[in-house]
Amino acid sequence: MITTSNFARCGKNPNAVAISIGCPKGWYGRKFQKLAPAYNMLKASKTDYDNYYYAKLAKMNAREVYDEIVENFGQDAILLCWESPNIRCHRRIVAEWFETELGIVVPEFGFERSAIKPYSEMLDKGEKPVRKPKVEEPTLFDDLF
Repeated sequence: MITTSNFARCGKNPNAVAISIGCPKGWYGRKFQKLAPAYNMLKASKTDYDNYYYAKLAKMNAREVYDEIVENFGQDAILLCWESPNIRCHRRIVAEWFETELGIVVPEFGFERSAIKPYSEMLDKGEKPVRKPKVEEPTLFDDLF
């Protein structure tokens, strides 16, 4: 099964396949540039980035891309880019594209699929989650004081 991950977790795994624009210095692993975002996207707003990347995928056939990955890199390919799990990254867009178009599950390597948020709910790198205020539970004695 194809999975996703980042260079820090799986860059040394023999099944690793980069789908990023660049790779870590000294990394000479396999690459599949067809799924890499364009360099100019790195400075785009979130909305523009997402629109561009979804449009890029819409021009491709998910079955053909998936089969090309399996043919060239094996059925256990790990699609890599830079971000940590649950941080906005195009690899999750790719995974969800395969899931939607092909009816398969593409988990993050080493995680249950349910542990990874949908792309639309992921935070940007460095963004802090909004914490809900703690709500005090009423007790039986609240009316006495």
